[in-house]
Amino acid sequence: MSPLPELETHPVLDPKLGLIFKSRPATADDLTALKGISRVLEKRLNEIGIYTFSQIAAWDEYRIKEFSAQLSFKDRIQREHWVEQAGKLAASPVTV
Repeated sequence: MSPLPELETHPVLDPKLGLIFKSRPATADDLTALKGISRVLEKRLNEIGIYTFSQIAAWDEYRIKEFSAQLSFKDRIQREHWVEQAGKLAASPVTV
């Protein structure tokens, strides 16, 4: 029996979107902790390759425009301060 191929769980650099995952990483954040992200929107972000607060926190203006276009909404990311919210959540210790 041949071994199963390992899934790629490291982010890759997409020229337009920045760091994205090709498959779900072992640890993913609950993106619905960000104001304005529902379960449906979290699923759409996951389909694009976004699973962590740190990914969103790293978005610059160019990336924000790209994700706004991919998600088909205008200025929502800025209006709801996703990058700032994600930065705070990425920096806070994990509590169980």
